[in-house]
Amino acid sequence: MASYLLIEGATDLIEDHIKANVATALQTVRTDRADALVSTEPPQSYFRFPQSHSYRPPAVFIIGEDFDFRLAEGPNHVHGMGRINVSVVVEDRNRQLLKTKAWRYQAALAKLLNNTTLTNLAQTVKIVTKLVRFSFYELEYNIKKRDTPEAAFREEVVLELEVEHYEQI
Repeated sequence: MASYLLIEGATDLIEDHIKANVATALQTVRTDRADALVSTEPPQSYFRFPQSHSYRPPAVFIIGEDFDFRLAEGPNHVHGMGRINVSVVVEDRNRQLLKTKAWRYQAALAKLLNNTTLTNLAQTVKIVTKLVRFSFYELEYNIKKRDTPEAAFREEVVLELEVEHYEQI
């Protein structure tokens, strides 16, 4: 008998989907905005735990928060609801440009993750992601160098997803 994949399976699908499509989504946002105010290069790294102190932005964090089995569970299947947060941390030396960059990453990720259906290769797990809300957080970085050319500022945008999960065991 196979074991449940649950949050791990959903996180795998979301990460693979972002990696495969984020460059195109960011390019679409750049084209739609018709300016070159900020760079929107694809993420440099991906993490599945909430904090990392050594990474190069932009960095994506995919954090499984919880899973609810109440929709349905049987001997051969699970139909549940999970909550997964996807965040991206961006950096810039100019605070106004940083805000614009965060908005553009949010737009690209929202396009990729809102009302999206993903299925694993074995066709045993299917998830439907729904963007519930997103939030922005300024992060203090190089705060001691604020008035120097080395100053850099970071911002995080967190997209909260409800993930409807179907799994055959």
